[in-house]
Amino acid sequence: MNAPPAASPSPDHSAARGAVKWIAAQTLDWARSDGERWIFVAKAMLAAFSALWLSFRLGLDAPYTALATTIILAMPSSGMVLEKAFYRFLGTLVGCSAALVLMALFPQQPPLLIAGMALWVALCTGGAAMYRNQQSYSFVLAGYTAVMIAVPSIDAPANVFTLAVTRVTEVSLGIICSAVVHDVIFPRRHSRAVMRTVQARYVGFIDFCRQVLEHGITPADAELHHLRFAADIAALESGRAAAFFEAGHSRSHTRQLHAFNAAFMTALTTFYTLHRLSYRLRMAGASPVLELVEPMVAHLAQSLREDLTPARLARMRGELAADIAAARARLA
Repeated sequence: MNAPPAASPSPDHSAARGAVKWIAAQTLDWARSDGERWIFVAKAMLAAFSALWLSFRLGLDAPYTALATTIILAMPSSGMVLEKAFYRFLGTLVGCSAALVLMALFPQQPPLLIAGMALWVALCTGGAAMYRNQQSYSFVLAGYTAVMIAVPSIDAPANVFTLAVTRVTEVSLGIICSAVVHDVIFPRRHSRAVMRTVQARYVGFIDFCRQVLEHGITPADAELHHLRFAADIAALESGRAAAFFEAGHSRSHTRQLHAFNAAFMTALTTFYTLHRLSYRLRMAGASPVLELVEPMVAHLAQSLREDLTPARLARMRGELAADIAAARARLA
């Protein structure tokens, strides 16, 4: 007996399946665009109201401090939140400690206390100018926190300890609420964005080098690209510091990113020098040096069009070293 033919799907079933696929696609698109923004807003509000409720529950003197801390720490990724939270706590703790020390040294001498605070603020300002990103922010916070604690206690030195403890408690409560909410509920890992940036920069820099070596880009555009790559170095260093605080980002990855950034900076400056010297040689006209350099440059540009596997890069290094040795022998 022949098997009965398989029943074809009904038009209603096909239409329902198509509708489900369309809804799933639209939902995924929304989750990648507006959905991320709304999730961020929801997490920021949850952290803020959690800190405010706990502050009222614990009977803290200034619940708005914990609320403001959660708003200040609201950042797009969990790594950025944890980084800023760490340095905010550190700056607050150091600033309160400095206020306690200054008040203990000059409890009844307001002029000396003001002079000590001025010196402390000057030191913190210098530290903020020396460092970047959240480290600079921590120095600024340590400076003005000491003033916020010490100045109201000039007429009542006995209150300085209470003010310092209250400030640290309120800020710590806001930090804990922000860190827990942003790192547990739909966390957005900064390390993934950093790795995508690294891959895009590698591809972009290789393409830029090839265009320059083939003389397919004007000197003005080359200068502009150099400035953009230099700005990317600082941006990647900032992203690496934020990714360090994420649990899934190991210390070995952080060291590798730091080494990559240092190597990229060296390659960028070296290639910029090579580009300027080559441009001056071409502007000066025909010369024996230019006749020797141009074939090597063309060979390197052609090699950059290939698939740059580790084995191919090793061969390119050997070929380039051989070409340089041959050129030096001809000049000798």
